[in-house]
Amino acid sequence: MNKTFIIGFALAFFCSSCQEGKVIAQAADGSVLPFPQVPSASIAKPRLQDSIHQRRVIPDRLPEDAPNIVIILM
Repeated sequence: MNKTFIIGFALAFFCSSCQEGKVIAQAADGSVLPFPQVPSASIAKPRLQDSIHQRRVIPDRLPEDAPNIVIILM
């Protein structure tokens, strides 16, 4: 039993560590959801008076006639 546990743990460790170095490019056509977050346009400084706040501009990535679909997994 102890040997089986060690082999299982080692297998899980190696399988999870193989995925760390991979970077997956996301398509911008809407086939991959969720979309990546838009970076912040604000600039944080040490003092609040020196900081600059700008709202994020979220691009409209989906076409106007895109259907609304909800998938529920049970």
